[in-house]
Amino acid sequence: MRTFNSLEDIAKEVRLKDLEKQIRLEQLKLQVKSVGSQINNSFEPSDIAQLAGQYLGKFIHTKLKNY
Repeated sequence: MRTFNSLEDIAKEVRLKDLEKQIRLEQLKLQVKSVGSQINNSFEPSDIAQLAGQYLGKFIHTKLKNY
């Protein structure tokens, strides 16, 4: 466990953790945009719609079949 000498040290650590979290979030956003671009460049919209429909059908069949 880390010990702090002052409230200022605690504030710096909290700020550092917040910045690290923001950086990870921005990296995730960039990865999602990159994957989205790859999908858009690789597939036709009709292909994406068909895949989405298949996924939705499987989801409904497996998750909602007991209702």
